[in-house]
Amino acid sequence: MPKAFLPQVKSSSSSWAVDSEIVQ
Repeated sequence: MPKAFLPQVKSSSSSWAVDSEIVQ
């Protein structure tokens, strides 16, 4: 998983769930 996504994920908790599904 790209580290660039980590900062953005932390920025938005809601996006975290969505990004998590896309990453997996």
